[in-house]
Amino acid sequence: MKRNKHMRFVKRQETSSVPQWLKPGENFSSKKPSRLHMDCRITLDIFLDCLFDQEYTKLIIEGEPTETELKEAWQKIYLEYLTLMNDNSFNHVFELTTQIQATNAQIVLVNGIIYQLTKGYWKEGVEMLNGIGIPIVINEGDPIFPKIKTIEGYAKRWIVDVQIKEKELEGLQQRKAKEVGRYSFYESLSAISRHEGYGVLATQIPVAQYCKIIKRIELEYVNSQLQNA
Repeated sequence: MKRNKHMRFVKRQETSSVPQWLKPGENFSSKKPSRLHMDCRITLDIFLDCLFDQEYTKLIIEGEPTETELKEAWQKIYLEYLTLMNDNSFNHVFELTTQIQATNAQIVLVNGIIYQLTKGYWKEGVEMLNGIGIPIVINEGDPIFPKIKTIEGYAKRWIVDVQIKEKELEGLQQRKAKEVGRYSFYESLSAISRHEGYGVLATQIPVAQYCKIIKRIELEYVNSQLQNA
């Protein structure tokens, strides 16, 4: 019973927003890897559904990804979009995204070490914990479950930190989306259609191509204004 009690932390992670973890030694082939869209080759309609409605499941190609995997896929796409559009919010979004991903990786590592420690003393695991900022001292023969409770305390604080940063990141994206508005993307599509000489649909044009043409139209407009000045 004691063992199960102290495994509650590991079980909670499987239903939270932090990454799910596969136990060391488990057959990784038993869990089919998910495939997700992770760049701006997605079509504009999928991008808009993610940006305005947070429908991240539309990024799934196959498999059953975790909530964290879906969010990380979207964050990569959104960062690429900001880069392509030379958006001045890129640096802040990039910093938050990097911090979230790094902390999630630490939580996954701690989950794995906790599992191994419940099976027996693991010197290398203790050294890894010290290396990521958990100053725990565990010697062979020490009662392990009080030590695990201390380790869990650090991980729980990291989980809260991730949740705070995720809310800040989502707030940034929502404010940006509200400023721009979905309709402005359709106006841009109309401008692209006129510029290219054929109808362009959100279900057909990749986001990367959309950004490239928009930036080209903007540059052509600036050049025309300079010539007429």
